[in-house]
Amino acid sequence: MDNIVEEGIRSFERGVEAVEIVQSHNLRLVPNGKKIDLKPGDNPTSDEDKKFVFAILKNSAYRQPLLNLSSEPDAVRKALLAGQKELAQAKESYLFNLDLWDRLEKAYRHLFPEDTSCVCGEEGCVDNSGVCCKACENS
Repeated sequence: MDNIVEEGIRSFERGVEAVEIVQSHNLRLVPNGKKIDLKPGDNPTSDEDKKFVFAILKNSAYRQPLLNLSSEPDAVRKALLAGQKELAQAKESYLFNLDLWDRLEKAYRHLFPEDTSCVCGEEGCVDNSGVCCKACENS
């Protein structure tokens, strides 16, 4: 189970997908030792939905990850904690790089005031980059 914690939250992705599928069909999973019981949710579920969910859960791509998720709560908690720390570090790094990018562009504009074009070229700044140069920002 140590390798699951080392792999982080990604190691639980298929198990999470299985839980989401179950929830979307108004069913719930109840861990029961080394197996998982499927129980009805708050609203009635059709037999067709139940059969579909059973077929998904029998698929080996979902079965073992779901068993890992449901049978190792301590490993899940450790992975969540490690994931939270990793995300905090990534956020800190992102904010540092964003600040440095902004300062670098300001220094560039100071040194080369005649260049009023986009620093990324004719295509302009990438829409989903999270940062935009002053030329694109002002256009």
